[in-house]
Amino acid sequence: VLLQVAEFYQRAKRFSDAEATLRRVRELEPKNLRMLFQLGAVLERQKRLDEAEGVFREALTIQPESAPVLNYLGYMNADRGVRIEEALALIEKAVALDPENGAYLDSLGWAEFRLNRIDKAEEFLRRAVAKPGSNAVVFDHLADALKRRGNAEEALVFWRKALDGEDEDG
Repeated sequence: VLLQVAEFYQRAKRFSDAEATLRRVRELEPKNLRMLFQLGAVLERQKRLDEAEGVFREALTIQPESAPVLNYLGYMNADRGVRIEEALALIEKAVALDPENGAYLDSLGWAEFRLNRIDKAEEFLRRAVAKPGSNAVVFDHLADALKRRGNAEEALVFWRKALDGEDEDG
């Protein structure tokens, strides 16, 4: 029940309330993967990135093959430009576990972009935007890659889609 309450707070963007609830769950079930994932996400939303990273790493000690945790940690670090090669490896593992997941393909493309491997980035980002449920972030990532390749005209098309689309919070 507490996990559902925390999820409610998270959706309402009441992150400090979500965190407090998740910390109560942690006292009761310290190895609960769902709780750790949610806590890491809540800390990330509060821009407490080092703390979030620690929680995600703890979650991976419990379940090293958790594609959502692998992807979240990898994307978070690639996005902030830290340990990008490691982030890429984490995301590649998530994609290997769930190869058709558009969010994971986007993360993979974004990590490649951060490593300045624009051809690979574009390949994965195009696959991601072709998946149902693509959001504004995915369109924006592809536009950034296209712009970096010198294709400003096509980049504008995807930036417009990003402006018209929903963000990752729906």
